[in-house]
Amino acid sequence: MFNRKPVIYLDLLWLVLKFLFDIGTLPDWLKGTLYRNGPGRYRFGHDEGVHLFDGMAVLHQYIIKDGQVSYRNKLLDSDTYKRNKAANRIVVTEFGVVGHPDPCKSLFKRYFSYFLESADLTDNDCVNFMLLADQLYVLTETPVMNQIDPTTLARIHKDDWRKYVSVHMATAHPMKEPDGTVYNMGTHVSAHSSYKIIKIPPPQPGDTNPIKNAIIVGSIPTQWPLMPSYFHSFGMTPNYIVFVEQPMAFNFLEIGTGRLTGMSVLDSLHYYNEYKTKFHVLHKFTGSVVELQFVAKAFFVFHHINAYEEDHQLVVDVCAYDDGNIVRYLTLESIRNHDPVPVPTFKRFILPLHVSKRNVNLVTLPYTKAEATALDDGTVYCIPECISDAYIELPRIHYEKYNGHKYSYAYGAYTDKNSVNKLIKVDVLNKTMTFWSEDNYYPGEPVFVADPEGTKEDDGIILSPVIRLKDDLQSFLLVLDAKTFSEIARAEVPADINIPISFHGIFADIQK
Repeated sequence: MFNRKPVIYLDLLWLVLKFLFDIGTLPDWLKGTLYRNGPGRYRFGHDEGVHLFDGMAVLHQYIIKDGQVSYRNKLLDSDTYKRNKAANRIVVTEFGVVGHPDPCKSLFKRYFSYFLESADLTDNDCVNFMLLADQLYVLTETPVMNQIDPTTLARIHKDDWRKYVSVHMATAHPMKEPDGTVYNMGTHVSAHSSYKIIKIPPPQPGDTNPIKNAIIVGSIPTQWPLMPSYFHSFGMTPNYIVFVEQPMAFNFLEIGTGRLTGMSVLDSLHYYNEYKTKFHVLHKFTGSVVELQFVAKAFFVFHHINAYEEDHQLVVDVCAYDDGNIVRYLTLESIRNHDPVPVPTFKRFILPLHVSKRNVNLVTLPYTKAEATALDDGTVYCIPECISDAYIELPRIHYEKYNGHKYSYAYGAYTDKNSVNKLIKVDVLNKTMTFWSEDNYYPGEPVFVADPEGTKEDDGIILSPVIRLKDDLQSFLLVLDAKTFSEIARAEVPADINIPISFHGIFADIQK
C-alpha cells in the first residue's frame, strides 16, 4: 500500500514550522485547520519498530486563513516517547514490537502490567483526532489518549477511558451526533469478555473534562471469551450501532505473556477463515441487542464507510478485504520489499430488521443487488453487493450531514497491488468513479469540507496531504472541487522539507 520513500521519511523526527505557497485560489469561505495524525520516529538506539503502527505519533497542522496555508508538525510529547528517548531503546510495547521489560519489576508484575497499569500501555496516539467542543484529543487503539493544544500541538494532559468505563481497548474512530454526543466502542477483557458501546453526552459550557461523563450504553458478548475480535471502526445510524465481529481475534493469553515470551500484539492476532463474520446490531438508546444473527462469508475490515436505515433494513457499507493479510503486510519489512498489497473493495451489506420468511431473499431495496436470507439454523446470511470494482481505503463522506443517512458520494484513497497512487470519488447510487492522480506522488486520506452555502451533497472541497516519492519534487496539500474532483489549488512545501505519511485527521475551526 505504501511506497518506499514514505517509509524512509517515517524514520525522521519532525519539529518544523514552514510556510507553504499556494498555487491556484482557495475558496473565500475556507478557514480552519486540517489536523493530521500518523507515525513518525521508529528507531531508539539499536531498537526499531516492526509495524507501520509502531511509529511515534507526529501531529500535523495545515492552517488555512485569508487564502493562505501554513504548515506545522510536532512529535507528540507522549510518555511513551519520553520513556523510549530517555532509555535510548523501545521500552513500551507497541503493536508489532515488544518493549524491554523494566528491570525493577518482578516477573509477576511484568506478567500482569500490560492491562493493569497505565504506564505500561502505550499513549503513542498515532491514529486519529477526537474533538469534544473545543477540546482536541489524539487517539490510538489502547484506552489511553492525550489532550492536545489545538494551536501549539503540545500535550495538555493524558487521560484514560478506564478511569470512567470498563474497557481495555477502544477504537480511534469515535462517531459524533449533530448535538455533540460522541459514541465509541471498546473491548472489556475478562473470563466473560464483551464489546462495549461508550457514550459521551454533549459537553456543557465550562466542562474541562467531558470524558469523565462517559457511560456504557450497551454490551455485546464476544464469541470467544479470551479472544475478542479486532476492530478499528463501527457503523452508526440514527437508531442503531452496527458492529462487525470478524474472525480476526486477539489471543489475550499470548498478549499477557508477551513480555516473557517476546510475542508482540501482532503475533497474538490470528485470522480464522473457517468462521463467518458476524454483524451485531444494537439499539443506540436502550442498549438492547437486536436478536437476529446476521452472518456473512469471512472478510476483514478496517473502515466503515457509512450506514443508514431504509424500509426496516440497515444498509452497511465497508471497505472489505477477502482475509486479514493486510495487517501483516503493514510490517516495515513487507513495505520496503514491495510485497503484493492486499486490496479492499467497496462492499454493501443489507441487514433486514424484520424476518417474515425463510430461505428467500429479504432485501427489498430496489437499487442494490445485495442479498439477505433467513436460514433454518436461525441466522440471516448476507451476500454483499460490490459497489465499486476499484479498490478503496481511508474512506470519507460529507460527514456532518450524511453520516448515518442515505448518501450519494464517498471519497477515498485508491489502492492497487503496488501502492496508493490515486484519490477516488464513488457515486454510490450510479456506481461510477472519478479519479485524481499525479505520477510519483502518494495522496493521503481525502477530507471533505462543506461549502457553508452549498445545497448539494458534494458542494465543498476535498483536502488531501500529498507526499512526494522523489527527492526533487515537493509535497503539498491538495485542494479539489468535490463536485468535479478537479484540482483548484495546491499548497507546496519547500523542497528541503520531507513530510511523513499520516493516517487520519479532521478539519476544524477551533476558537481559543
